[in-house]
Amino acid sequence: MKPADFDPTSYATEQSEGGWAGMDQWSEQVLSLRLTQAHLNALDCLRGACTAIATAGEAAAKRLATGQGRLIYCGAGSAGLQACVDGLELPGTYGWPETRLVLLLAGGLGSFFRRRGGAEDDTAAALSACRRLEPTPADIMLAVSASGRTPYTLAAARYARAHGTLIIGLCNNPETLLTRLAQHAIVLPTGPEAVAGSTRMAAGSAQKIALNTLSTLIMARLGYLYDNLMVNLDANNSKLQARAVAMVCQISGCSPFEALQALHQADFQVPLAVLLQTGVEPGQAEFLLEQHQHRLRAALGRCHHPHREPPA
Repeated sequence: MKPADFDPTSYATEQSEGGWAGMDQWSEQVLSLRLTQAHLNALDCLRGACTAIATAGEAAAKRLATGQGRLIYCGAGSAGLQACVDGLELPGTYGWPETRLVLLLAGGLGSFFRRRGGAEDDTAAALSACRRLEPTPADIMLAVSASGRTPYTLAAARYARAHGTLIIGLCNNPETLLTRLAQHAIVLPTGPEAVAGSTRMAAGSAQKIALNTLSTLIMARLGYLYDNLMVNLDANNSKLQARAVAMVCQISGCSPFEALQALHQADFQVPLAVLLQTGVEPGQAEFLLEQHQHRLRAALGRCHHPHREPPA
């Protein structure tokens, strides 16, 4: 893409907004207040995106419910980093299988530490990565681009869509190539940045919230939550093990001592520990969870042993 092919004035995220003259000379207090307020003002756009996020999340969850599809996060630069960070949280927080998570970042994951600005224009690299990935109709791609026109992201999304993958496009400008390409477009019109063109700021904050909301919605619909509890978390440290004990107590109504016993027996898998605490035999408990794709609520619904209600 030649510089002449891109007109910054047609993209709000690239424009320079008035009211910031002399910004580099402001006091720390004024600068802190103004930058914070700029973020908060920009986040108002998320209210208008709630329906689009809900619709996209519902569509994604339906495809992923088969147990075969992958969540593919795709992007470049700051938007790509936001996308990857959201994806990286899913295995530890919700127990989402790492085999069903793909991160496509322009320049490779090494770009987390060594940025390659030209990588976002490398459509050949995007196509090569997608060919290796072999996207299918069971997959979901979350394509994130502040401008909505990033060549790497568009090339990957276009290839994946041609192979039946559901594309959810998230950008900060309306009526872009990405919104037209995606089956589900989430537009976050954050407008001009305090630092002109620096979409790691307001645009990045909005992307973070939208991605977090979308992935949490998907996980909830797929049964990776019980109420508001992350029951499939990877309890690999003392803090998370204590959280696991609290969750088993809250769901089954047992004592912390009983919860800890059940968790040790279940190798700190909360859903299995809850079923064991209700009186289900280990083999039956494992069968129920496997039968219901490790959805605790569904497994409890088929359990012949009524679980105790949490104390009032």
